[in-house]
Amino acid sequence: MAFTIEKQPQRITPAYNQLIYEVDSTDKNKTEFRYFADVMDSSNNLLFRKKVSKRITDGFGVFDLQRELSNLVSFDYKLEEDANYDANKSYFNLKIQFGEMYYESWEWNDFIFCGANDPWWTNGGNPQFNPNGKDRVGIAKTTSGGQPPYQIGDFIDVNLNAGTQDAPYLQGTHKVLDVVYINQTLSGQYYGWVVILEELWGGSGSTTGGTSNYSDGRKTEFERGTIQELMVFNAAFKFTDFVDYDVNQWEILNASSNILSVELNNIREDNFYLANILIGASKSYRINFKNDSGDESYISKSTTSHEINQINIGTNRTSYGTLVAGSFPIIKPNTKWYEVTITDWLDAPISKTYRIYIDRSCLVERIDCLFLDHLGSFAPYTFGLKKEESNNVDRNTYERILPTGYKKDSNGIAVFNSEYSRSLILRTDYLKESESELLPHLLRSPVVLIKYEGEWIKVNITTSSFTVKKDKWHELKRYDVNVEFANKGKINI
Repeated sequence: MAFTIEKQPQRITPAYNQLIYEVDSTDKNKTEFRYFADVMDSSNNLLFRKKVSKRITDGFGVFDLQRELSNLVSFDYKLEEDANYDANKSYFNLKIQFGEMYYESWEWNDFIFCGANDPWWTNGGNPQFNPNGKDRVGIAKTTSGGQPPYQIGDFIDVNLNAGTQDAPYLQGTHKVLDVVYINQTLSGQYYGWVVILEELWGGSGSTTGGTSNYSDGRKTEFERGTIQELMVFNAAFKFTDFVDYDVNQWEILNASSNILSVELNNIREDNFYLANILIGASKSYRINFKNDSGDESYISKSTTSHEINQINIGTNRTSYGTLVAGSFPIIKPNTKWYEVTITDWLDAPISKTYRIYIDRSCLVERIDCLFLDHLGSFAPYTFGLKKEESNNVDRNTYERILPTGYKKDSNGIAVFNSEYSRSLILRTDYLKESESELLPHLLRSPVVLIKYEGEWIKVNITTSSFTVKKDKWHELKRYDVNVEFANKGKINI
């Protein structure tokens, strides 16, 4: 028997892209053969089992676990200016044990006397194994190999081979009382494994052996191969990008590694930017900040396992850690840009350097947004023109029969349920083509918050289509985005 994993995802992989394993077994031609995968958490607790039939063309087992594993991750955000924490909802460490199952017959060569007092049957005198202490019959192998798959209490069908059979009563369904490895010679005959049946001993004789199997048609299960470790994280790459996905580009390892976020070119003052950072096991590192005036500082962080850490690298932090050069604050009234780099404890870069420009242009009305991007971070976006608000009231009514002698203020149509919803039209300022590149990410986001009347509130984007307006003859473009508050308000009646 050989079991091999022919194809597998990388050790750390996005949860919303294909998660395909291909396995192969030399037992794939067994009767009613199927593959299975037991998915466990990092503490070996079973989460679920997935079974697949073998592929017709080559007999491989193909497991696409994307749908199941994507349900294990969610998103994190803390609207705290100095947020710096383990984003443990954004990733999940798990283990996968592969195996196979098939309808297996256990062949036996002889039947054997199983006395309640026989020294080789240690449970013979135990009433939990041998009720009433009777002598039983067992089916046995006369070779050392071939362990039976049965457990105590199983019901099995015993079949007899053609030829001389002096124990015809063995044909049929029997309950298993015990399974014993004798590994010794009795009355001149070597015996290995013995399955002791509830059937009483009926006398000695000759046999040509036979087969046995579970009477309920159950398949025998076998765990195969080594346990596979996997970490999935909340991200969904475009198909063209996922083809070239390499975890080494996203796990913080060297100066070419990326943070898990869309690339942000500019940001307004006093704004969040909650960026996810994929860090390796037991690694200490620093988040380094540096502005255009040479002021520099860092925040220290360490991990104990593969983690995704979320840190606010926006312009509204109140603390930028330990000062290296210049003076605090890092974001000053005249700061044009600042850079963010992940470094090791010796200040050597282990990520790309991200330069973010601070946009201080005048706005008619500022509406800040935070949205979940396709890599699991919360990126900011600001609308700069006057918003338009509308309210919609939904009423459920029924018609009442008015009694005789009703008054003028009686109502024949009554309201029994009433709620209202609010929606906004958010308008961008006039943008260059390069400035509007972030907007499609916002419109595709399933989780959006806006800062409304001083509070962060969840909204749903109701704009269902979006046309990217190209820069033509240096013409600036403006966009309208419709959003609806995620929670409706109730009206008392």
